[in-house]
Order: sequence, then C-alpha cells, then structure tokens
Amino acid sequence: MPAARKKWTPEEKLRVLVAAQGLTGEELGALLRGEGLHEEKLKEWQQAAAEKRVKELERELHRKEKALAETAALLVLENKLQATGWGERHLDDEDDAVDEKREK
Repeated sequence: MPAARKKWTPEEKLRVLVAAQGLTGEELGALLRGEGLHEEKLKEWQQAAAEKRVKELERELHRKEKALAETAALLVLENKLQATGWGERHLDDEDDAVDEKREK
C-alpha cells in the first residue's frame, strides 16, 4: 500500500524514524522504498517528533522554574524569620514547655 494512503500508527512512525536515524544517500533511499514512503513524509515526522520533544522540555523547564521560585520564597521567609529572632524564640518556648512537662 502506498504511504500516501496508508494509515501509519505512532508505533510504525517511530519504528521508521529510528530505522532512518543516521542513514543517508542510498541506505536511506532503500529504507524509504522498502517502507513505501517519500522523504518529505519522513521529514514531516522528524519535525513533529522534534516539536513534541521541545514542548516536553518546555513543560519540564516550567515545572522546575516554579519549584525553584517556591524554594527561593521559602528561603527568603526563613531568613527573615531568623533575622527577627522569632524562630529561635519559638523553639526556645517549645523547649521550655517540654522541660516543664518532664519536671512534673
């Protein structure tokens, strides 16, 4: 069945993309003929695969940037608490309460 009429599954596309990786000239031509595929269609699939990968990487980058911003905000808050001494006083109060309970 000619490639133009064949309904290629994602798995089949991936198989051909992997097989074509690194091939040039006559080797690539032989693969394309064997698959009944034109080089333009292979290039379309390669472009689509690259665009999908870019989107995945952009999503991952956005997720990591968000996590980094949250961590930075927590560090700033922690530093402000330490600068005011609140964190130490709060911990000292808890230690005193534990000591009082032990004494009883």
